[in-house]
Amino acid sequence: MDWLTEIQKKYSAAIAHVFLLHFNVGDVVQGSLTVKDCLLQLPLFKERDILIRYNHSGGIRFFHESHKHRFCEALGIEISSSDTIDDDIATYIPREPEGALHVIERLLKMLKVDEAGNFIKDRSGNPVPLSGVIMDYADILVPDGEMSSMSPADRYVLNTILRWADELSYLGPPVVLLTESLEDVHSALRTASSRIESISVPLPDVAKRAKYIEALIGSMDMQLDDLDVERAARLTAGLKLIHIEDIFLRCDLEDKPLTEAAIKYRKKEIVSSEYADLLEIIEPDDLGIGGMEHLVEMLELNIVAPIKSNNLARVPMGILFAGPPGTGKTLFAKHLARATGFNCVALNMSRITDKWVGSSERNLSRAFECFEALAPTIVLIDEIDQMGLSREGGGDSGVGNRQFKMLLEYMSDTSHRGKIIFVGLTNRPDLMDPALKRPGRFDRIVPVLPPELEQRIGIFEVLFKRYGIKHDIEDFAPVARSTESYTGADIEAVVLRSYEVAQNGGSENVTLKDLEHVISMYRLNKASQDDYIRLALRDCKFTDDLPPRYREMTVTDEDLRGTPRRRRE
Repeated sequence: MDWLTEIQKKYSAAIAHVFLLHFNVGDVVQGSLTVKDCLLQLPLFKERDILIRYNHSGGIRFFHESHKHRFCEALGIEISSSDTIDDDIATYIPREPEGALHVIERLLKMLKVDEAGNFIKDRSGNPVPLSGVIMDYADILVPDGEMSSMSPADRYVLNTILRWADELSYLGPPVVLLTESLEDVHSALRTASSRIESISVPLPDVAKRAKYIEALIGSMDMQLDDLDVERAARLTAGLKLIHIEDIFLRCDLEDKPLTEAAIKYRKKEIVSSEYADLLEIIEPDDLGIGGMEHLVEMLELNIVAPIKSNNLARVPMGILFAGPPGTGKTLFAKHLARATGFNCVALNMSRITDKWVGSSERNLSRAFECFEALAPTIVLIDEIDQMGLSREGGGDSGVGNRQFKMLLEYMSDTSHRGKIIFVGLTNRPDLMDPALKRPGRFDRIVPVLPPELEQRIGIFEVLFKRYGIKHDIEDFAPVARSTESYTGADIEAVVLRSYEVAQNGGSENVTLKDLEHVISMYRLNKASQDDYIRLALRDCKFTDDLPPRYREMTVTDEDLRGTPRRRRE
């Protein structure tokens, strides 16, 4: 595993001896082994005579029974008998961090000696530390916060760990701190100058999930329904192995086979609880797209095909769909997720922002972690013009500004190309900060405009089929001609109302007359729609991203100049 190799290499190279492991630290990461089990197999820990584990509530404990006696011998603790050794240690060592860390530090300063009393040295001639320590729940032990608001005990703990990383570096006793959330650990431990290396333990990839699912099927004699192991592994993207086991156990409890629906349902609950509703998992259904062939073709040619051929250099970092309300921007975002096979999540900015100092930034960082855990994924941001982030001061003590900078930096990280695609949806691209719309963040700004005649015919056909509405209309061209400037949402409203009219008239069959009657009553705000169209056209950077009718005509700046009459402030 890469994270284990990284720890061993950095320790052996004397880059660091204090490590901060974060993210998936509470999972089963290799077979039935936990993160701590894997750490104990590293040479830097296997060479120690005493391995300690410590957390705030449990105090000092040991991974091996024999290490208790070696611990007492090293510190001069008198043991009444082997049966009372735990009580003897508990009497001598305090559980609270101040006292416990003082004892641990004494042990970390000790070196291994041979029978003659000489220091044992490694191949490089450096003395070998006697002990090592693994500390759980670093976010509780050293929580983030302003130094001035910390208690004397918290400041002591923070200062002690920083001093270990600095003063004991020439000895190299291995110290590993574990936390689920890196942002909840004090920022002083996360700086480069602290000489503490932060290393992320990733979520299991699709191969590890598939192997684990196969093992669970064999051990639990579980049956799969309507899916195979490969499909189940892809559906569980973003989950820990313990989460996958949880899904199996729930199906086993109800004596039911594992189904795709069961995975999706439980996955949504797990992601919601793990990420505090910051994100919403979207499972794109194949609802069908009527018309808009130029958009479907553009997405297939420039995004879907390069992804499937692993030609990542051609994959955009982000796509911004702009246009009037109801033109199908969300539908095309979901279509893209389904066509690429990517996971799809909606970023909920209203839940990202919190009233507590630093909490909003931590929430956004947690969301970023989820994007990477779910990768390959599409991140959907609806009404991105209204998410309230910009470089302008907004009376929020700079929270919005800091969040905006974090988002800009993350979106332009080229290591995410082909793995994380941001899809923004907006009616008002003019309200977005220009830094968001530049190439390298939203590489393509694609107008999604009201459909043309042939496209409207296709939309009518798809909507009647999607809702299973019976009709006797052989040709939708006449009603399509009378719905000039209608969006997909307008047409959907007309179709559903026509079904209502038919049922009120005692029929389950929609006629051409029903449709024409509803269209005659429908009120379309054409002036407002034209303004939204102009804004979408103005921000489009490439001609081939325009609808066909706009590619062939010369569009001047004067034609595209204009803003909606009611500007949203």
